[in-house]
Amino acid sequence: MKQTVLSPISGKQRIEILDVIRGIALLGVLIAHIQFFNSLILSPENMIFAYDSLATQIYAWVLAILVNGRFFPIFSFLFGLGFYIFMNRAAAKGLKTSKLFVRRMVGLLIIGFLHFVFVWSGDILFTFAIAGFFLLIFRKKEPKIILKWIVIFLILTTIAMALIQSLNYLIISLVGEEEMSKILQATIDEMTITMSQGTYLEILSTRLINEVISIFFLSIPIAVISVLPLFLMGFYVGKMRYFERLDELLSSFKKMWRLSLIIGVFASLLFALLIITASESPSLFQSIAIMVVGYFSGIVVSTFYVTSAVLLFKKGKFKTIGKHFGYVGKMALTNYLMQSFICTFIFWGFGLGLFGQIEFVSGLFIALGIFTFQIFASKIWLHYYKYGPFEWVWRKFTYKNKLLLRSK
Repeated sequence: MKQTVLSPISGKQRIEILDVIRGIALLGVLIAHIQFFNSLILSPENMIFAYDSLATQIYAWVLAILVNGRFFPIFSFLFGLGFYIFMNRAAAKGLKTSKLFVRRMVGLLIIGFLHFVFVWSGDILFTFAIAGFFLLIFRKKEPKIILKWIVIFLILTTIAMALIQSLNYLIISLVGEEEMSKILQATIDEMTITMSQGTYLEILSTRLINEVISIFFLSIPIAVISVLPLFLMGFYVGKMRYFERLDELLSSFKKMWRLSLIIGVFASLLFALLIITASESPSLFQSIAIMVVGYFSGIVVSTFYVTSAVLLFKKGKFKTIGKHFGYVGKMALTNYLMQSFICTFIFWGFGLGLFGQIEFVSGLFIALGIFTFQIFASKIWLHYYKYGPFEWVWRKFTYKNKLLLRSK
């Protein structure tokens, strides 16, 4: 019997618009994340009322309404869609799809864990890998069943967010608000000095104590629950073959674009109103509402971004610009990791040590500069090689065969 050769998807099999959307998402994530590389401020909502500068306040509002939490859902959606594409094409080749996907997730789990622990605590790969294993449960489910589970996981996400906020308020009530504020401020002061002046080992030590452990046990479980409905949305779209029938379903994309725009505007206004009313000392209900509305408005706004990219790409004029995003998107894993490497070098003590010294708004220009570099670097790399370096390692681990990196 002829043995089937395990091999990844070829360039000709790729859906071009998906690489473009990945590239756009990478830019959005970089703009959102760069503030966290530069400071210990937990969210842009905190920045809105923290400075007297009008420019800073406006930029903080832009981040809160249009950027933060608006591109993470796109990555999650594309992951679910990628699951369908991967499983469908592996099955067409007669491969053992479940075993192959498990190996793929183990590889991502290793990469994500190393990135999360040794590079940056804002990693999403580790969470994606854990949640990815659950997708196998839905591999053979009908679209109607998948839709039901999307609703179930959205409800579970809402409950989880309410529970974590309630736990936070319980801890504050037990410790005391003033005492908790002192503890947090002391931690921030200590970490700020270490992050800006410390060696790599010193920064790693303070991150392990103050970030990694708490995120691992508290944030990641909730993150896994919150990405599962987004994964299933992508999987559902894949099963319905929406992106394979773009020309046929263009009117449906236009309807979704209009609907997501209208709902997104109202959801974002509600989100902004909640932030304003809870600016000084938010109640438990207000904190839960901000978290939940922020999550759901992020899904709607990201839907608007995705449908906008599709419609612009189909018009043709966006194709030239889109190709540049596509270069970055084809190497999404490598470029995502490289953003962390570059930003830690720029801001942390073992590199340029600019932590806390860059103006809030200036972070945007640094992000645009990094992304521009990634466009040209990706284009040059893909001229000579088939895959990004980390994509190649991941594929080698998944397929366990000799995989040529050079394109020629």
